[in-house]
Amino acid sequence: MSWPTPQDYNEAIQNPKSCFSDPELQIGVPELDNLGLPRPISGAFASVYKIKCGTKEWAIRCFTNNVKDQKQRYDAISNHLKTVNLPYFVPFEYISQGIKVQGKWYPIVRMQWIKGDPLIRYIQQNLSKPLTLLDLTHKWIRMITAMQKSNIAHGDLQHGNIMIYNDDFMLIDYDGMYVPALHGLQSNELGHRNYQHPQRDNNNFGSNIDNFSAWVILVSLLAVSIDPTIWDVLDAGEDEERLLFSQVDFTSPETSHTFRILQLVADETFRFFVTYLKQSTQLELGAITVPDLSSISLRIEPTSKNASGIKTNTRNTHSPHPEWLAEMLGLNQDQESHTISNSNGAEWVLDHLHNEEIHMDFNSGVVLNRSVSFTLLMAGIFLTPFVFELPSIYATASTFSGLGSAFLFSGWQYRRHPIIKAKNRILKNKREFDTVLSGITNELTKLNKHKNELIKSEENNRTKLIEKQRKLSQVEKNETDRINRELQKDLNDLENQQRSLDQQEKNEIANSLTTYQTSWLQSRLKNHTIDDAKIPGIGSEMKRRLKSHAIYTAADIKDIKIYQTYGSYASEKASIVLSNSVHIYVEGIGPSKARALLEWKKSTELRYVNTLPSTIPQTEIQIIKSKYQTKRNSLNSQEQTVKNSTQQKKNAAMIKFAKENAILQKEIDATRLDLKNNQQKVEMEISNMTKELSAKQWEDAQIQRQLNTYKQINYLNFIRILFFFKK
Repeated sequence: MSWPTPQDYNEAIQNPKSCFSDPELQIGVPELDNLGLPRPISGAFASVYKIKCGTKEWAIRCFTNNVKDQKQRYDAISNHLKTVNLPYFVPFEYISQGIKVQGKWYPIVRMQWIKGDPLIRYIQQNLSKPLTLLDLTHKWIRMITAMQKSNIAHGDLQHGNIMIYNDDFMLIDYDGMYVPALHGLQSNELGHRNYQHPQRDNNNFGSNIDNFSAWVILVSLLAVSIDPTIWDVLDAGEDEERLLFSQVDFTSPETSHTFRILQLVADETFRFFVTYLKQSTQLELGAITVPDLSSISLRIEPTSKNASGIKTNTRNTHSPHPEWLAEMLGLNQDQESHTISNSNGAEWVLDHLHNEEIHMDFNSGVVLNRSVSFTLLMAGIFLTPFVFELPSIYATASTFSGLGSAFLFSGWQYRRHPIIKAKNRILKNKREFDTVLSGITNELTKLNKHKNELIKSEENNRTKLIEKQRKLSQVEKNETDRINRELQKDLNDLENQQRSLDQQEKNEIANSLTTYQTSWLQSRLKNHTIDDAKIPGIGSEMKRRLKSHAIYTAADIKDIKIYQTYGSYASEKASIVLSNSVHIYVEGIGPSKARALLEWKKSTELRYVNTLPSTIPQTEIQIIKSKYQTKRNSLNSQEQTVKNSTQQKKNAAMIKFAKENAILQKEIDATRLDLKNNQQKVEMEISNMTKELSAKQWEDAQIQRQLNTYKQINYLNFIRILFFFKK
């Protein structure tokens, strides 16, 4: 059967006494909107109404479509919740025949109305209180742990189903909940898109279906407790229907702006959480686990910079991450130290190799080099003054001349030495490699900058398109609201006409009864003649006169009229009003006799007061009802016409906006595809360039290692060996 629409429920709940089967709800008063109509909270599968019954307030969940095994599911959930008795759930009652809509009974769920704050509102109210948000994070961990131990999964953990009541969590909407008694069934819903794993489908229905969304909310809560500015940086809130993450972050984590921002946060434990959540988007849904998070100690300090900066804490918190988290991330202490030492590529291996230094070896030519150098030195010192017969003042200058000649020769010999030539070749290669490495590094910087510009450009374009979608959705909502208002106005007019018809029918039946009773009484009064009557003051002569004026029975008299006459003296006269309302004067009938006649007529009527008919004949009733039923049928036909016309308008609007949304979605998809293609191209170039850089760094490291072996090879050491016989 077709299930009622939200509008159908709105109409029914206007009259709780006739629509609800529960006696308490029958005397309840629904919460109304500004138009005086019941105010629903509409979801994908139900509308929820607030009904106040005295001092109690109930949330009444009315379903808009049929869910297979619905009663079985709710009964199993109710029984399990009573058994585990967790404080995070509200007791409820599933009523199979709960509400009557258009003559048919439909199920409802009744539970206590929770006067709490929705999660998003609570976060926004406490953004200036990071310790409050951190405390909320701890409470989230405790709740998830308790649910796991009780073998419960909510199925749709998202901001709309999470309330903060008495400073703790309270979950609502149990349509998709899993309890052990439901093992083997399929999931009847897939949850909010901004909180669910990309691979989730109806076959995923077990105690682990909350694991991914639990991580999403945990990371979001922890992020804003560390740095509240993240909330605005990532445009979180009710308008976006999310906390920090959206569906696109899970389908494209590598290009996710959200993940990129969160991985800038300085807290180490938090970054491990973000990394695991990012990695889990690529895992099979069943492989995502949420261990006992109560073992984690979260100690967060207030932030000093906002989320757009590199640092977000006043210090870098090196909290030791738990073993289970390291295991999930594929990390251990050796790997961490490896990661640090390997930051510059494969050259880290060379740091652990023994480098044997090279020393000057002049055994093959040292005697000749020394001899020539000393000869030049001595010649410069002793021969120059005698050859040129210079004064002694020039002796010192000749010494320096000898030294200069010796050093020039030794320098020439130094440069010609094979070891020096080898070192110079290596230095030349090093300079060339430095130039190449600098070029590759600059190119990589440009490519990464280009990649970031691509991402930013795509994000800007997508943001604009999403804003268009939001505005289009608002226009669609406004159009739908306008159509609904017009429908409600037309229905109210028809309802007023219906009430008017009901009153007209009642009035006509009442008037017909009055006419029928008058006719019946007249027929009885005709049996009481003037001749048989004993009327004070009315003798045979007066009776003759009365009959001469067509007054034969009590039925012929309707009333009398007494009035004053003025002449020489005042007097009273009387006229008799006949049954046809004609006034006549009968000679000899004065006021007293006229009153006696009227009294006779009334006393005769009194005999029949208790026997007057209380209803008109059934045939006349049917004639009247048939006449008004025809009019009602016409109104019903008009109502159906109005509803059909409204539905056509809604369908037309839906088709119109669906087309426009489809066009926008195509633009978004095309933008995303362009980014993906361009980004893949750039990332391929970056990958190739990185490999080339790594190879060059390896060669450069080898060259540097070779240079390190020549640390003792320099001109100073050469001179020391040459002139001072030291090695």
